Amino acid sequence: MDKDGEKEILVVRNRSRHGNILGDLPLFSGGEVLMVKKEEVGYVIRPVTGLLDGPIQNISIRQGEPWCTMVRSGYLEGHPESHILAFPLEKGR
Repeated sequence: MDKDGEKEILVVRNRSRHGNILGDLPLFSGGEVLMVKKEEVGYVIRPVTGLLDGPIQNISIRQGEPWCTMVRSGYLEGHPESHILAFPLEKGR
């Protein structure tokens, strides 16, 4: 991800809206993609996308850029929306 030759791990963190399942209410209020990397002092976690306004269903790498699918919660109205998002990386990053 940051072109230093070291391996990183991308993980998805979805934030829970409720502590448990409550009927038809959406379970998550949002999500974000994080990068986990080993450094001299241990492991560090860095945000890649920042908090999005819907949970993330998947993540992949295409041509060196992270892509993910986010679902915006329109569950109460019966019309959830899916969005495919790409996060271009800065050169030299």
